[in-house]
Amino acid sequence: MPESIRAEVDGIAQITDEAIAVHSDRGIDPSEEGSESVMRLPPKTTEQVKASIRRIRRHDLDELFYKFWRIDEGWLSPEEAKRALEIFNDPLAIAMRKAVAGRLYPHWPHFAE
Repeated sequence: MPESIRAEVDGIAQITDEAIAVHSDRGIDPSEEGSESVMRLPPKTTEQVKASIRRIRRHDLDELFYKFWRIDEGWLSPEEAKRALEIFNDPLAIAMRKAVAGRLYPHWPHFAE
């Protein structure tokens, strides 16, 4: 795995306190005009926020594999990826993400789901 891809994968996999705070604070700004007509969802617990972030990050990892990984060529360079057709919802890329995540992050099994 190229170092640039590994760094991106590591960045996606890390769920920081800042990411949790940003995700938790999303909502409607009460100072916005017309916001009183929109029902706010009840606040989420930290575990619920982490679960949401995990789902989003798993999708982000899938997208990274859709864009940069091919069975014949392995990891594409950024230039090759720009020219290549991105394969969305590729079951093989998803299976590869699961295998790679299982090896890189055995302590975070949710990335291998």
